[in-house]
Formats: sequence, C-alpha cells, structure tokens
Amino acid sequence: MLVVGGLVGPAAARVRAPSNSAIYAAGLLTRADVPAGWKRSKQADPGAGEYRGIPGCTQLVSTIDALRGAAPHKLSPQFTDPRSPHELASASDAVYAFPDRGAAARLLNRFRPAAVTTCLVNAAKKGGGKGAQAAVTPITNLSGTGADLVAYQVSLQAHDVSGAPVTAVLDIDVVRVGRALVGFNLTNQDTDLSQAPAIVGAVVNRLRATGA
Repeated sequence: MLVVGGLVGPAAARVRAPSNSAIYAAGLLTRADVPAGWKRSKQADPGAGEYRGIPGCTQLVSTIDALRGAAPHKLSPQFTDPRSPHELASASDAVYAFPDRGAAARLLNRFRPAAVTTCLVNAAKKGGGKGAQAAVTPITNLSGTGADLVAYQVSLQAHDVSGAPVTAVLDIDVVRVGRALVGFNLTNQDTDLSQAPAIVGAVVNRLRATGA
C-alpha cells in the first residue's frame, strides 16, 4: 500500500518564501502593464522631501521616513502617454520588501490617519502654484482587488503655462500583498486614469502568485 502521509507532512508542505528579488520582479511595473506607445523615463525618488516643511505634513513625513528605513525598495520606470493632454496620463510604482507580513501591515496603517488628507491638499496646492485649489478623497476599494490598501485621489485645479485652467487627478495607492508594500502613482487630466484598475490588479495578482 502506498503511504502518502509523509508527502503532506510539515517538511513536505513547507513552501519556500519568495526572495526580495522575486517580489521586485512581480511588483514593479513594466511596459507590458501599460498601453502600447507610452514612453518610459526614470522615476524620481524624493522620499519625504516633497512634503517637508508643508503645513500638516509632519505625520506623513515621519511615516515615509519610517517606510524607507524599515524595508529595502526598488522603483519602476515612470510610464507616460505622450498623446494625453499635457502628458498627464502616467503610471509608476515603488515596491518595498518587508521582513514579514506584520511589519508591512503596521507600516501601511500609518498612512490611514486623517492628517494625511490635510497634508496632501496642502502639498498639491503648493505644487500647483498661485491660486491652485485641491481636494482629496479616500479610495476604499480598487475595483475589487481585495488587497489591504490605503488610497487617496487628489484633484488639483491649476493653470498651465499659457494660463489655461487644467485639472490634474492623481491616485496615490499604497497596497499590501503579504510582506510586500507597493506605492502607486497614477495620474491623468480631468478624470481618474481609466487603466488604473487593470494596472493595480495585474501587480496584485503577480505578487499573490509569488506567495509573498
């Protein structure tokens, strides 16, 4: 008689945890994740620098500093649609590989306080220049991805160099899959980026497939 008990014992059932390299490979955006024709450029990595000194941003600066100290990370390229108005349609992400799921979850929770909303409004107004107006809305679900997330949509009303009014819409999504934390920046003019759910969903599915 074939004895199968040993095949499903603890040693046999143990699944090797994915390496950090596997998490980066699954989480970083590639050309395949965006429409054909989008151009690729190097993504800036300012850390908390763009929020330092802005009223209401002390908590968010502390959180970003803690994030960068808690886990190694890598950046995707920034992908931009050159045919979009003002070239505002773009997508990029950053992937952090934490030592364990608990550490990733605790850091994610630091992006939830209401003070983050105030900071994002003030930062958007500063970036938009004189007379700019901004509003921030929490995003509670990314088209059913089911991932643990904190996400905000920033709507900025400003003017271009010719003085014409422009509305830029930025989705900032911080998504946890296992011990991986992924920060997405997804922008567009006038409305949210239509490709955003598919882009985020593809990354979430790849990370889940690694067993992160």
